Amino acid sequence: MDKEMIKLYFPYGIRVAANGCYKETSKITTLLDNSFLVKDCWEHSQEIPYDTDEYKLILHPVTVEHLYTPLRVNYQKLIVADYLCTIVYENIKDILPSDNSDWLVEMIVSYFNDRTPCPFSKSTMSKLYSALYALHFDVFGYIDRNQARNVCEMNYDSYEFDKILL
Repeated sequence: MDKEMIKLYFPYGIRVAANGCYKETSKITTLLDNSFLVKDCWEHSQEIPYDTDEYKLILHPVTVEHLYTPLRVNYQKLIVADYLCTIVYENIKDILPSDNSDWLVEMIVSYFNDRTPCPFSKSTMSKLYSALYALHFDVFGYIDRNQARNVCEMNYDSYEFDKILL
């Protein structure tokens, strides 16, 4: 894991977990030159070097199924697909092919996973990226490259009680 990986997620309270740990995660609190500081749920701090293979970011996968899975965000249920569609609909109200948003969710997933062309404006894409960073989604394929851990493979969603800035 390197500092650049963490930077985009850092303002949104990104968490890490040690390899083999399926319950305990720690929130990254400070980015230093060669390491980062984390705090666990008991408020214990630890310094971790960037070049370690022992810890990995905890991220949500960008899949159609997961975008439709309800997440607990700020003590409420949120369907991420619906939230992302709301962002897009604000900018393309006049060109919607139908009321069904399945095509839109598939287009978003295809863009982030396969890097297919995206017809949305730069402004819309910026809003989508910001939402996905804030919700800790793996927009760069870190999970597939074994550089991050899939939150679905943990025993619980470590973000469900965190305050998420949307």
